Amino acid sequence: MRHGLFAQVLLAVAGLFALAGVLTYALASARIAAAVRAQTGAELRQRLTLLERRLGPAPPAGRSEALQEEVRQLGHDLEARFTLIAADGLVLAESHRNPEATDNHATRPEVQAALAGGEGTSLRHSTTLNRPMLYVARRLTAADGSVRILRAARPLDALEERQGELLRSVLLAEAVAALLALGLAGLLARRISRPLADLTEAADAIAAGGAGRRALVQGGVETRRLARAFNAMADRVERDLATIRHDRMELATVLSGIVEGVVALDADERVVLMNRAAGRIFGLDPDAVRGQPLWSVLRLPAVQEGVAAAQRARAPSTREVHLVEGGRERVLLLEASPLRDADGPSQGIVLLARDVTEARRLERTRRDFVANASHELKTPVAAIRGLAETILADERIDAATARRFVLRILAQAERMQRLVQEMLTLSRAEAGQEGAGAARTDLRTALEQALETFGAAAHGRAITIAYDPPAHPLEVAAAREPLERIAGNLLDNAVKFAPAGSAVTVTLDRDGAFARLRVADQGPGIPAELHTRIFERFFRVDEGRSREEGGTGLGLAIVKHLAQALGGRVGLESAPGRGSRFSVWLPLAAAPGGAAPAGAAAPGRP
Repeated sequence: MRHGLFAQVLLAVAGLFALAGVLTYALASARIAAAVRAQTGAELRQRLTLLERRLGPAPPAGRSEALQEEVRQLGHDLEARFTLIAADGLVLAESHRNPEATDNHATRPEVQAALAGGEGTSLRHSTTLNRPMLYVARRLTAADGSVRILRAARPLDALEERQGELLRSVLLAEAVAALLALGLAGLLARRISRPLADLTEAADAIAAGGAGRRALVQGGVETRRLARAFNAMADRVERDLATIRHDRMELATVLSGIVEGVVALDADERVVLMNRAAGRIFGLDPDAVRGQPLWSVLRLPAVQEGVAAAQRARAPSTREVHLVEGGRERVLLLEASPLRDADGPSQGIVLLARDVTEARRLERTRRDFVANASHELKTPVAAIRGLAETILADERIDAATARRFVLRILAQAERMQRLVQEMLTLSRAEAGQEGAGAARTDLRTALEQALETFGAAAHGRAITIAYDPPAHPLEVAAAREPLERIAGNLLDNAVKFAPAGSAVTVTLDRDGAFARLRVADQGPGIPAELHTRIFERFFRVDEGRSREEGGTGLGLAIVKHLAQALGGRVGLESAPGRGSRFSVWLPLAAAPGGAAPAGAAAPGRP
């Protein structure tokens, strides 16, 4: 009997662990494989986009050494295998081998899918490289109607390595867990199946006053029943005492660890227990308020109403409470739940409190963003639709009028494209994807490029841009593109709102360990109460003028989030009728030896 039970427990535990190991490995392997494929596919699409920009909208129609060299160099720079394929499957250029040595690619599944639907993806074994590869192909249609296929590929050796590491980790973990579990199961089985001690000896010991002794269950039915009854009486007392001590310790540990505030009230609404989180939320000392009526320690009518509603309805009552403390609004979510015993009468109330201020702020921000984005897109969409319907409805429209309408449609489409692009840039900046990197860029170079770009717009409005470049480089640990966008958005904003014939002053200097860029205009100025809101997305001081100028309302928000992503900040000095001066501080890059640039640790105030 002992050996049978012992073996059964061990086999059961071993079988469960084996099954759990197989299921865990299969699920984790599938998830990792899918994640690697998805990540690799996204990277390949990005590289295809870069390749498409480099080759232009109409790649060459035939093979050439220049094309082959450019594709080979791009493959080396972007760490991917690139192939340019004609519509008939002829390989025009290949980054990893001579295109003349490759066979026709018309039958490749990813090429067929791209020809049919614009883009195709295929995961298969490459006979050329003898490795598992992920292929992403994209169809390009030139203005003359000719079709080319751009294809990018990367090996998936990392997937097999990750799966192998996973297998080894799972097997090791399963082996250790199985050994521990089998050991514990063996002890438990041996304890359950061990021959029981003599019942008579146990009864004599109990009769002699050995209250801590337990009888071993063995022998016939009557003896086992007597031993169980005796052990049950002794065990129940000890178990109840241990449960009480354990529950107290567990309750204290749980209440001190949870972030929600918990307040327990008795039937008279006196505080029985308050955890530390509730004390922080309500500004109270949990130990000092114990035993006091709730209304005397927490003077919030909404809380009293919630407790009373839960008492009346004999059901949980939930409500939000808005508090204003020191000019700052807080939102608390309160839930009062009645406690009842087996007979039904109320034994008190448990009040849960949660600070949802940040959650509500994020919800409001998301709602405002969706509403503003929809509103901004609605105007160009309506204009495009109206113009298109006019062209379609009037068959007698002359070519000049039709061209004028088409140009207006194009302008509205460009406005939509600019809005979508800036929303994507803002999203990447908020997610930290436009932050600092290994690149080092002289801020003077980025600023000069932005000045060249917006100089024509300033000249068209007779606006003079005054800029005296600093003598020494101001290198920032960032790529050139975000720096140009920061400078360009500040210049664009200044040129749009500066009156015709006025001047825009651009200053670039060093402020301690930071490079400081300032753009000042002589525009209408911004009231002080709007200084904190001017960097919000879609916020405009003058809605009508901003839209007439073609602004999206995202430029300054992009400047703010790009600066923060690079470790800097923004500032504004402005007053109505006195113009505006926007400032951006960006941390200077460390010296080549790794030392931080000399200067203060933080930028000065604007």
